[in-house]
Amino acid sequence: MIPGAPQEKPMPSQSPNMNRSVEAQEAVNFISQSQGRMLSDQEIEWLVGMRERVRQNKDFSSSDELRNLMRNALGIELLEKEKRWQASDGRQGVIPLWTSLA
Repeated sequence: MIPGAPQEKPMPSQSPNMNRSVEAQEAVNFISQSQGRMLSDQEIEWLVGMRERVRQNKDFSSSDELRNLMRNALGIELLEKEKRWQASDGRQGVIPLWTSLA
């Protein structure tokens, strides 16, 4: 670091999000390890549930990141108004209500 020199801010994609919860980080890691393979319904339901826990804890930036990663990396679209998810192969499931999360 040079005194008086302007400091370059790291790009968000270049550095890990240090504000992420354990649940959010676990889900991000799972997504990165799952790219290129078809997930089971159970894995998708786990991932959707993790995202809902993150939302419930009001970590909206991580929640948005997870939604975008699920869509772009795994082909899983979250249809929040309808409370369901849909995979690119046509499979569908329910987004759990917060009262049903453990």
